Amino acid sequence: TVTALIEELDSLKSKEQSLKEKKEIYEFQINEISSVNPQLGEEEELIQEEKILRNSEKLYQLTNDLYQRLYEAEGSAIEIFSEATEKLVSLAEIDSQFENYKQDCQSAQIIIEEISKFLQSYNTNIAFEPERLEEIRERLAHFSGLKKKYGGSIGDILKHKEKIESELSLIENLDDKIKEKTSEIEAEKKVLLELCLNLSIERKRASEKLQRSVEEALTHLGMSRAKFEILIERHEDPDGLLVIDGKRCKVSPRGIDQVEFLLSANPGEEPKPLVKVASGGEVSRIMLALKTALAEADKIPVLIFDEIDIGISGRIAQAVGKSLKNLAKTHQVICITHLPQIASMSDHHFVVEKYSGEERTFTKIRKLQPEERPLEIAKLLGGEQVTETHIKSAKELIDQVNQK
Repeated sequence: TVTALIEELDSLKSKEQSLKEKKEIYEFQINEISSVNPQLGEEEELIQEEKILRNSEKLYQLTNDLYQRLYEAEGSAIEIFSEATEKLVSLAEIDSQFENYKQDCQSAQIIIEEISKFLQSYNTNIAFEPERLEEIRERLAHFSGLKKKYGGSIGDILKHKEKIESELSLIENLDDKIKEKTSEIEAEKKVLLELCLNLSIERKRASEKLQRSVEEALTHLGMSRAKFEILIERHEDPDGLLVIDGKRCKVSPRGIDQVEFLLSANPGEEPKPLVKVASGGEVSRIMLALKTALAEADKIPVLIFDEIDIGISGRIAQAVGKSLKNLAKTHQVICITHLPQIASMSDHHFVVEKYSGEERTFTKIRKLQPEERPLEIAKLLGGEQVTETHIKSAKELIDQVNQK
C-alpha cells in the first residue's frame, strides 16, 4: 500500500513539475487569446460586415440606379405597369378573359413598389465607414493569427484556452493533493513500521525455536556436532521506506529482516552461510531437518532428496529413514538412496536399471511389485551375491516398517 501511494505521489509531483514548466507558456497563451477575446459566430458576422463595407460605393450606385429604373425615372417600370394596369382594366370590362392578367399586372405593380421602397431605404442607410472597415480587418487578422497557433476555428481556439486554464488550475489543486498524499503516506509508514517491528520480534522468537528443532533433528541424522544458526539482520538502503534507529532500512513484502541460514558442520568452525560450507549429503540432511521441523507449516507438496545417505550408516541411516517416513505423512517425498535402512521405509519402491541393446546402453526406471522389494533391498545389503540371509534381513526391515 505504501509503495502504491508513493508511486501516486511521484506521479503527482512529476505532473506538478511538468505543469510548472509549462505555466509561463500557458499563461502567455491565455493572455494572448483573452486580449483578442473571440466569440463564437463573431468571425462569420465580421466577414459579412467587412464585405458590405468594402462594397459600399458599389451598393450605393447599384441601388440608386435600380431605384431610378423601377420607380423614379421617366418611363420607369412602375409607370409602365400603371399604364398597363389601366388598359387591362378596360379590356377586362369588355372581355373577362383579361381579368386574371389584370390582377397579375396589379400584383406586379405592388411588388415593384415594395422593391423600390426597400431600395430607397437601403440606399439612404448605406454607411461609408473606412475606420470601421479597417477595425474589422484588423480583428479578422487577429483571428487568423490565433487560428494558425491554436486551431482551425474560433471554436478550437476557445477549447484550447479552456483546456490550458484547466491545466493551470491543477497546479494549485495538485499542491493540496501532494500534501494530502504525503500525510497519507506518513500515516501508512507508521502502520508499516509497527507491523514490521512486530513481525521482526515474532520472527526472532520463531527462529530460536526453529534453530533448536533443526539442531535436534540434525543430531538424529548423524550430525550431532553441527551447529545451525539463523542470522536475522536489517540492511540499510538509502531509498528504504522506513527509518529505524536513525537508519533507513530496506523493506520487502516479507518485512525489514534479511534472513540467512548458517552452519558449522564441525567443531571449531565458525558458522558460515549454508551454501558455502555444506556438502551435497549435508545439504540434503539439513533440508530434511528443516522440513521435519517445518512439516506442518511448509506448503511445498513435493520434496526430493538426493545423496542424503552419504557419510552415514547403521543407526543414523535408520533415523534418517524414520524422518523421511514421518515427513511423507504431509508431503510427497522422493528419495534416491543406496542404504537399505532408508529404502525399506518407502511406500513405493522404484529401481533404476541399465541394459544394453544394439551396441547402446539404456537406463530405465521401474516400479517394483511388493514381492520384488525384498530382493532389491537385499542387493543393497549384500551386493550382487545375495544370500538367503540378506533376503531374510531385507524382509525383516520391511516388516519392521509395516508393523509401525
